[in-house]
Amino acid sequence: MGPYLCIANTTRNQTLAQKAELANNPLQRLVGLLGKSMLSDDAGLVIMPCSGIHTLGMRFAIDALYIDYDNRVLRTVSKMSPWKVAPVDARASYIIELAAGVIEKTGTQIGDKVTVSSV
Repeated sequence: MGPYLCIANTTRNQTLAQKAELANNPLQRLVGLLGKSMLSDDAGLVIMPCSGIHTLGMRFAIDALYIDYDNRVLRTVSKMSPWKVAPVDARASYIIELAAGVIEKTGTQIGDKVTVSSV
């Protein structure tokens, strides 16, 4: 994967991740976070395009944000444990996977505006 991305919730003036990676080809989207033993608090994965995720085969919980075409949060999934399947939302343009607890810690909510930028 390429250089790191910074993910920010501009509605709440909160940084969600400073070391996020982009998964934007079929293989990267398929592999996602599989094989990793953890996700540090400042890391994340931007999966695009994407409308649904799972944690099958993963070893740790994650938070997830479903983002629409206007870069607004459509749905939040907090502390999704391993071996789960999250809902599919056809309105989603992409999904951001974050360390478990980031949504709660930053107060991120449905409707918040998110930006993804190069570091």
